[in-house]
Amino acid sequence: MPPNRTQQFLTVARLRWADSDRRQISSHDANDSPAANMPKAAPSAQQLETHDSVSSAYPTALPSNASNGSYVSTDQITTKPAFSSDSPTVCYIMRHADWRSLNTTTCKLIVPISTSNVTIPQQGCELVLVRRDSKILVQNYDVGGVSLIYCTAETFTWARGASGKRTLILYGETSELHQSAIDLGNLMANSTATDPDDATVNTCNLTANKISVKWQLSPERNILTFGDELAILMHWRNGAYNYWVTELPAPMSIANYSSLSKSTVIVKGGHLTRSAAIEGEILAGLATSTARPTSNSYTYKTTGQVKTILFNGEELATTDSPRGRLTAQLPFTLPNLTHPDSASLEWKYRLAPRNPGHLRRLSPDRLHQLHNHQPAGAAHADLALRQRPRLPRWLTHL
Repeated sequence: MPPNRTQQFLTVARLRWADSDRRQISSHDANDSPAANMPKAAPSAQQLETHDSVSSAYPTALPSNASNGSYVSTDQITTKPAFSSDSPTVCYIMRHADWRSLNTTTCKLIVPISTSNVTIPQQGCELVLVRRDSKILVQNYDVGGVSLIYCTAETFTWARGASGKRTLILYGETSELHQSAIDLGNLMANSTATDPDDATVNTCNLTANKISVKWQLSPERNILTFGDELAILMHWRNGAYNYWVTELPAPMSIANYSSLSKSTVIVKGGHLTRSAAIEGEILAGLATSTARPTSNSYTYKTTGQVKTILFNGEELATTDSPRGRLTAQLPFTLPNLTHPDSASLEWKYRLAPRNPGHLRRLSPDRLHQLHNHQPAGAAHADLALRQRPRLPRWLTHL
């Protein structure tokens, strides 16, 4: 089925997002952000596919007209809302009004809630849009039955384990203050906890079933948990791109095809995780390694079933965390590579002499005969004519 207008528009937005200018930003930005001088990572095609596959409102969303200053507090940013036709989810695609702009612009998001508009984040902080980057923010976003009423951070992906626990990954720019409202009506948990205990993550009850969360982003990860039903991982951009949501094998007829009904695992690490499978108490992962001179930790959102992790067939030493995650360290050793000594090599400065039996000495008819393995003679001339391929023009004039 060909993509609709929304898919085409969001694809363009994501290409801009993935291919955004990731050079070092100005000294003004560096003073505001301790990690501003670090290059921004870009998501892979697998990660973009994962995000789109768990966003059920994406295929049916219809884009509205883009306008400068709508839904944001400045006219330097243009916003195009995309409304889903079968759910209350709204996607706000934000970018600079001048697509050539290399500025760093701050703004607030203005979203309609019931009969009034809410301007977020509050407490004097603003969102940051850097150079040619873009943001895709969501409202009334469904996370396995839990509604994300609004959120100033971007949703990377989410997954739901066999035990029913949902894991949502949010991210943004470093030093941004983000705010989100969550509807907990479908959850049994009535208390929250952060991991680690961080004073920069604040929660307050809006109503009996709705909660507001504010947090300050930093290169360090923060986790907000709601019992055993929901965990929200709050990352800055480069940290979020180290997570991989991998589907587990399913019986026919789904098999290796993507489906929302398939169970998934979330693996964190600096390696591309292409596939995973659970066999008894063993999680086996297959990955394409990207060389890094440090050890990479791999975390599995365990349901209590997995006790061992295999990486490319090698068993890793694992440890259990108090929050129910299984962690393994993958050591990396730099290989000892030797380069040839170019100064001692014998160099050739002219082409090798032409072989007397070179193809230039053969006629085009003989070339056809050799290529098609056709015997010479009038009886086979018609067969050779039908079967011989078209030769390059330069070869037919020799």
